Amino acid sequence: MRETLLSFLDDCRSHGEQIAVAHEAGVRLSRWSYARLASAAFQFARELEAQGIGAGDRVLFWGENRAEWIACFYGCLLRGVIVVPLDLKSAP
Repeated sequence: MRETLLSFLDDCRSHGEQIAVAHEAGVRLSRWSYARLASAAFQFARELEAQGIGAGDRVLFWGENRAEWIACFYGCLLRGVIVVPLDLKSAP
């Protein structure tokens, strides 16, 4: 049982190159391994830090359900940032 959502990143280490996420990207199927997903999450967390975004700040997510969304979500969690997701198909 997970104590926090961040414990998922610990699992990424043990699953390494196994496929974590697959989604359609145009006519192709994009596949991200657990290692790639975790790496992208940590990279996004570093970018948030470089921009001065940290614990308690809010970041709006407006995008498709894809691996990048998941990586950015976990990057925000690493920084203590509050994620505010918007449905991509929501009306103006």
